[in-house]
Amino acid sequence: MWIRRTRNTLPFVFAILVVAVTLFGLSPNSQSDPAFKNVQVLTDLSMDELKEYMAEITEHIGAEKCTFCHVRDKSSDEVEHKVVAREYMKLVRELNDGFFKEKEDKVTCFTCHKGEKHVTNHPDDEGAE
Repeated sequence: MWIRRTRNTLPFVFAILVVAVTLFGLSPNSQSDPAFKNVQVLTDLSMDELKEYMAEITEHIGAEKCTFCHVRDKSSDEVEHKVVAREYMKLVRELNDGFFKEKEDKVTCFTCHKGEKHVTNHPDDEGAE
């Protein structure tokens, strides 16, 4: 009798554990992992995906090194470029999840930066001499 109750209860307990892990973010790419300290936008990426995405951004914005946005403690928001980049990452996601959702082409950092550290086709530059 006890075994039958336990066997019937196990799927329920397992389901609760799955929900708890999902709700509290105890995944391999969790904020509780020290490597993800202060990751605010790219929280859905694994460590390998995050490194790959960062390398892609570095190329897209023409930065030679990670130090364009990061100091030794990569979790620090000391460099303003990192804080600004975070806001643009949110914008890129909004555009790709919204307007470009059904489109083959997507917005990336390269869309505006074109491999340069500073955007040269900024709307405020129009008409300026």
